[in-house]
Amino acid sequence: MLNILSVVLMLFFLSIAGFGAYFAFDTMITEMRETEVFGDNNMSDQALSDTSAVANKYDMAFFGVFIGVILAMAVLGYMIGGNVLLMVIYFIVQVVLVILSVVMGHVWERMTSASIWGTTISSFPITNHILGHFPVYMAIMSGIAILAMLIKPITQPQ
Repeated sequence: MLNILSVVLMLFFLSIAGFGAYFAFDTMITEMRETEVFGDNNMSDQALSDTSAVANKYDMAFFGVFIGVILAMAVLGYMIGGNVLLMVIYFIVQVVLVILSVVMGHVWERMTSASIWGTTISSFPITNHILGHFPVYMAIMSGIAILAMLIKPITQPQ
């Protein structure tokens, strides 16, 4: 069964692979722009430079999404805090997420150590740092979410 988390993770890694492929071929594209066929066309130069500008902002976009996920986990934890059954389920989900983050961190480390990526990873320092230490960040995020869950008092049925 395909769940939302699987789709999000798949899209995330595919987008990283796409940007990685772009940066891997960036020198080849730059050399092509300098030839007569591409060099005389201002539209192709503008399009390729705009693509480069967007790709360079991907690292900040990843950081923004990461902060958004932290806030969403904290808010969800606070909203769940009033129901004991949901607290147990939420805690189990957080433990599973921390365990999965170890696997994802290992996959990221193996992927970035491949020679095919070359200097591409240096273009994404924030993403590389967060995913390189992903289990630590996920444990901190889960701790924040569980702390937010425990702040709200348990409601009593009336």
